[in-house]
Amino acid sequence: MFRRLYALLIVALGVAIAAPAAASPARETLSFTASPSCTASVPAAQRGRDWTWIEVRAPRSAALGRPWLLQIDQTRFDRIAMVVEQRSGPPVRVERSSGELQDIQSLGNRLAIPVPVAAASVGRICVGYQGFDGLALMRSVKALSSDTQASQLQLWTGIAMAVCGVLLCALATNLFMMAWLRSRFQRWYAVWLASGIAYTLCWTGMVTELWPGMDGSWRIRANILLVTLLIGSATGFFFDFIERRKLPGWLIRAGRLSALSIVCTGWLAASDRFLPARSTDLLMNVAFLVSILLVATGIGIGIRNGSRTVWFYLAAWTAPMVVFIIRVGRNFGLWGQSDLVDIASLAAIAFESIILSLAIADRFRSFMRQRDAAHAEHETLRRVANTDALTGLANRAAFQTRIAAVERHRNADLLIIDLDDLKEVNDTAGHDAGDASIIEAGRRLTAVTGDRGFVARLGGDELAVLLVDEERVLLPALLSVVEQSGVEPLVHDGRSLSLRVSGGLASWDRESGLPERLYKEADLALYRAKADGRGCWRVYSTDICDELEARRSWVAQARGGLDRDEFELHYQPIVDLRTGAVQYHEALLRWRHAGKGLLRPAAFSQAFDDPGVSIAIQESVLTMALDTVRNGRRSGVGPQAISVNFLACQLQGEAAADHILAALEDRELPLTALTVEVTENVVLGRPGGPVLECLRRLRSKGVGVSLDDFGTGYASLVHLRDLPADVLKIDRSFIAGMNRDAESTKIVRAIVSLAHNLGRRVVAEGIETFEQQQFLQRLGCDLGQGHLFGHPLPAPVAADLARGRAA
Repeated sequence: MFRRLYALLIVALGVAIAAPAAASPARETLSFTASPSCTASVPAAQRGRDWTWIEVRAPRSAALGRPWLLQIDQTRFDRIAMVVEQRSGPPVRVERSSGELQDIQSLGNRLAIPVPVAAASVGRICVGYQGFDGLALMRSVKALSSDTQASQLQLWTGIAMAVCGVLLCALATNLFMMAWLRSRFQRWYAVWLASGIAYTLCWTGMVTELWPGMDGSWRIRANILLVTLLIGSATGFFFDFIERRKLPGWLIRAGRLSALSIVCTGWLAASDRFLPARSTDLLMNVAFLVSILLVATGIGIGIRNGSRTVWFYLAAWTAPMVVFIIRVGRNFGLWGQSDLVDIASLAAIAFESIILSLAIADRFRSFMRQRDAAHAEHETLRRVANTDALTGLANRAAFQTRIAAVERHRNADLLIIDLDDLKEVNDTAGHDAGDASIIEAGRRLTAVTGDRGFVARLGGDELAVLLVDEERVLLPALLSVVEQSGVEPLVHDGRSLSLRVSGGLASWDRESGLPERLYKEADLALYRAKADGRGCWRVYSTDICDELEARRSWVAQARGGLDRDEFELHYQPIVDLRTGAVQYHEALLRWRHAGKGLLRPAAFSQAFDDPGVSIAIQESVLTMALDTVRNGRRSGVGPQAISVNFLACQLQGEAAADHILAALEDRELPLTALTVEVTENVVLGRPGGPVLECLRRLRSKGVGVSLDDFGTGYASLVHLRDLPADVLKIDRSFIAGMNRDAESTKIVRAIVSLAHNLGRRVVAEGIETFEQQQFLQRLGCDLGQGHLFGHPLPAPVAADLARGRAA
């Protein structure tokens, strides 16, 4: 179909260009030459060197009538003057500045000057220009009758309306498709269509109907600039439209640079302030030819590499390129001027827009198929990420989603269950037995709930059951499972294993406030059940609020610990899995408590509930970490780069980013020496918020951004595309699960593949065996962290160990 369309167009153009214009007694083409002798009949002010005069042959046709019109090309000039010498009688003089052309403006990029003298009475016609571009840019001079002029106005009006109608339809179609899919080539195409519409209106002169002041030299300048926008955007469109990896990178870069150079030369030619018009026009045409050569090279390479879209482009651009080459040859003076070339140019633009719209529609259909496939893959990953690999139950991410939706119901009960003796089972019967215990506990709960309740494994040995509305009738049976757990052991490999569990229950209704408190209250109730001897369940009550006093105590102790400098950092190496070389260290917070010894953050997590204390602790962490790196770089021993865990309160907007950057600058550390490590909870539900603003600014300056515990919640999938993270850390639960089940292996493989496709590096946490390291190497995982490579140690100890290895 495309071959037939552009073959017919090429034949039609060839016939139109080759065929001479039909002779008309009311229209006569007049020859013209430069004539210094014209200055003898003009005022002295018009005889200067800045004036160019041409002598036009007098018309011979009596059918022109009186008055008739002298039609000349509209070019760039400051003033125009016409002197019509009569065989008998005084000469007729007309003079206009470039801003006074409204009464002689015509369509088709022409001026039509009325001559109130019969053609037979004309002796000589002289036309002068002040500040003239040059005779080479003039197409023709014609004598027209008033009726012929009216016919030409109708012709150009019809051409302009038809071409603009086609381009507007194509633009509307493109914008409609951009509502679903936005790509760079569509933006190029939108620029090309808008430029084509503006160029058609401007070149034909229709723009003066909308903008009366847009005439004279301003319209000529606009024409030049719009032509370069057309060619430049078409070049950029090509190099972004062809499928990826079908063209070499150097050619794509050269093509984009060519598109930019075309627009720049167009601006230079339109401004006519720096170089003569002839020189800038030549420079602009050279840029056009370079663009043609690059596009032709791209077409050849695309065809060789099996590109499908290149055929659409070739179908759309063959006819316009033929017309364009003819037009460039005309501008270089290789052949004469002709209106047919300009009419063919506008027709080729309309034809091209139709073919390219079809091509974009085909590409859009292909993109939609790819998107559907990606969506299906995303859904698979989402299901995997929301399913616990060991039990097949929902995981913490799915549980969080379900809790957030509780407020849509009338009331709800949440039962959190914890296996009391899992550690002992793991120590005595092995981890396989422990896993079997978790699986059996989940099976017993789902046997009660069936399809009506929601059962999830929150991590480790903690399970949760959420019942809403009518599902709450299942609660007594679930509580019975907790009560009977101590007398119903699990038999595994011939051994009787304890399956005793404890439970914490909390309830919610619409009068109780937000449902987010459910988990906290159920967790407090579970803590009370554990404290009361285990193997039982407790309901949340106000008495459990006493637990809050303990949290307040931790906050007060933390303030004292800050004053006494009891907080310190331990450093664990993160290594390259291929070479074993240490890439950087992660700074891990420890509290050397005066009464409780060395504590990990989990032991005093309640202290972080106070914003002031949490910010103070985190600021001290950042200060200690950067000081350690500075000392390590000066001495050559110890951490050379550091990864620091940050809270959301530290990453509030660009001011927070500037604070972190200033801390690096004060210590004369390179920005790459710091990696900001955040969990998905830090950015969860904050797309486009201050946290992302801070992270994006840090990332743009060179600070690394690492997303911790990837895969344990839904935010890492929903927002991964928008997160400015260059490193993903796979949660240790998946690494540990690789030795026991295939699902964890699939998740790890999917995460590594997904990260690499998005240009991120991957860190695997919790590597404890050489076999895990080897398997992760085979998957292409970049970095590793775990006890296999080193335990977290204070900076002086780590430095001593490093010196020992060096010795």
